[in-house]
Amino acid sequence: MYSISASYLGDQCGGTPYAVNISRDDNCTIETCSPSSNTSSADMITVVCALDYIQATRDKFGSSPYIIELVYGDENCSYFGMGYGYPASGTCVGGYTANDSYYVIASLHKDGSASLELFPDRSCLSESIYSAESGDKEAVETHECDANWFRWYSSNDVLDASGSALTSGSSGDVSSAALSNGDILGIVLGSFVFLMVFLVAVFLRQRQKAKANESTIHSLSAVSAASLEATIRGQTGLWNDDIITTKRIPRDKLEEFPFVRY
Repeated sequence: MYSISASYLGDQCGGTPYAVNISRDDNCTIETCSPSSNTSSADMITVVCALDYIQATRDKFGSSPYIIELVYGDENCSYFGMGYGYPASGTCVGGYTANDSYYVIASLHKDGSASLELFPDRSCLSESIYSAESGDKEAVETHECDANWFRWYSSNDVLDASGSALTSGSSGDVSSAALSNGDILGIVLGSFVFLMVFLVAVFLRQRQKAKANESTIHSLSAVSAASLEATIRGQTGLWNDDIITTKRIPRDKLEEFPFVRY
């Protein structure tokens, strides 16, 4: 069993904790929200007990960007020592261990790496830094044991799985691993416009084909009518052009023309 303790400033336990401590504790006791009893900078703490301490730590940060660092006692990262979680805000926040208070700047960088800078006081001045730890892009993405016997996790893991867009509002160095709402809206609108253009093109094409067919039918009708008229006129033209006349021959004249018998 593991104890996951989240620290908050003030008298409430809502919002994003400024530090989460992970430790093995077979006698773990749940605490909903109570004053801190150890010598740390925390005002209030909550404690949950879980076997899946990674997911329990993620749940503490909710939708805020974060970094989780797990510390091991061997080069293969098989012996778990302790773990820490910090909001990846790029600003100075309080932190502590069981025996010591300190301040930390946790950052997720655009190249996919993560870094933790530890300071002895709340000024977090660069000249007063006493420890700096970092994980490169591969270590953060794969969670493999690095050369310092650390494993790294971050909110980018959740981003990759869910597609939600989370950003940090202060450091300017936190990159989202997913599409933002604006990007998604742009894709949807672009797809809609493309669909409308396609439908209009199809409509115009069909209309053009219909007009062409109508013109063809009209031409064929005109040709057929002309042909029919010409045919009729050809059959009756003889009677229009020729005049047939007859003249009566007197009976007495018929004798002048002998009949020929065969």
